[in-house]
Amino acid sequence: MTNSFDDIFEEIFPIESVKNYEEDNYASEADEISPDQVNLKSFDEKDTLCPSVFNLKTCDLKKVIRKRLIKIARDFISNIDEFPEIRIYDIILVGSLAQFNWSKYSDVDLHVVVDYSKLSKYGTKETLQSIFDRIKDNFNKNHEILIYGFPVEMYVQDVSVETNSNGIYSILYGRWQKIPKSRDGIKDRELIKTTAAKCINLINKYEELAHQTRSIPFAEMLIEETDKIYDQVVRARKFAIAKDGEQAAGNIIFKVLRRSGHIQKMKDIKTYLYDKINSLYTEFEK
Repeated sequence: MTNSFDDIFEEIFPIESVKNYEEDNYASEADEISPDQVNLKSFDEKDTLCPSVFNLKTCDLKKVIRKRLIKIARDFISNIDEFPEIRIYDIILVGSLAQFNWSKYSDVDLHVVVDYSKLSKYGTKETLQSIFDRIKDNFNKNHEILIYGFPVEMYVQDVSVETNSNGIYSILYGRWQKIPKSRDGIKDRELIKTTAAKCINLINKYEELAHQTRSIPFAEMLIEETDKIYDQVVRARKFAIAKDGEQAAGNIIFKVLRRSGHIQKMKDIKTYLYDKINSLYTEFEK
């Protein structure tokens, strides 16, 4: 079991074969970034809630937004054919838009709350969550719904699960479940900057190697190593949120990588290498 944030990241940096290949066959042209170049300003708290989303006089969600989000949530649930008995327990807004640390990078984190115990004939809670995750991933991938520029991200959660968010607004009932509090800001800034910079530099290096290599074994190894980084970053995020909340280092590092495009870049590296390995017209060294 993971005991510390550092334990999660201890294995994500280059293995010896990657280093050797670079030294023997490839000179990197990418400029590495320093920790000081990792900008955390967008994570700082604002003085108010987002004025595009909330009425700052009443601190309630704007009526036109509330009405639209309820419609989106109901449409989403009504299209889930797997569970005809499914009913909405609540619809909540969480994440940075329900707090003071919103920014232009924020999503509308729309959580549809369902009582999984009413669906027990279809499987365990873990099985149901897996099915709902697949459904919401497909919805989020196929739709680009914007609320005044903020993309809607759908999620389904069980009513018994405690939401770890500094602010929780019930869209269905039009009231705060948990009023957000102003906090001291991000802790562990140097740890975040150092780790994020290392991840960014490593991902950039793997991208270059992916385009340079003509070796199938090395390409397969790069896929494995890219998977390792991705899995460790995601695990660190989950661990950090569960332990210390949304402002924890692991979550901020994940968001830095997502905002810089490096979460997507890891997916692109794996797709590119898979296609390169399996394309018969590509000349590869055996």
